[in-house]
Amino acid sequence: MEQQLTDRVIVIRDPGVLDDVWNEATGQYEPDELDPAETVYDGAALIVSRGWTPQEILEGQQETTMSMYKLDIPLEAPEVLEDDSVLCTVCMRDPRLVNQLFIVRDQILSSFAVVQGVSIEKHTGRRPR
Repeated sequence: MEQQLTDRVIVIRDPGVLDDVWNEATGQYEPDELDPAETVYDGAALIVSRGWTPQEILEGQQETTMSMYKLDIPLEAPEVLEDDSVLCTVCMRDPRLVNQLFIVRDQILSSFAVVQGVSIEKHTGRRPR
């Protein structure tokens, strides 16, 4: 199965995401320099669309589009947790996903796991929180 992990991702854990500060100039949240993010995993992956229609949602007072995807990484990779961020660095099937940031929502459990599977969301309009 790992031969099918043709994409590459970086999984980032930012325990201080709630203290990030909005930067008006860039239009994004930026992490607190005193509470840096940690790279949990950097390696092979597979990102596929869950086949759901993107949803228009209201976050704060800003409309965004949420799309659902599935992320698979090797079983021996560190555990990915809810609210971790996933940055796609290579995507063979859909180059539009490169440099896109996703947020982990939940684990996908399997009785015969050959990879770690998690549900991830892509929010268009602002950085996922």
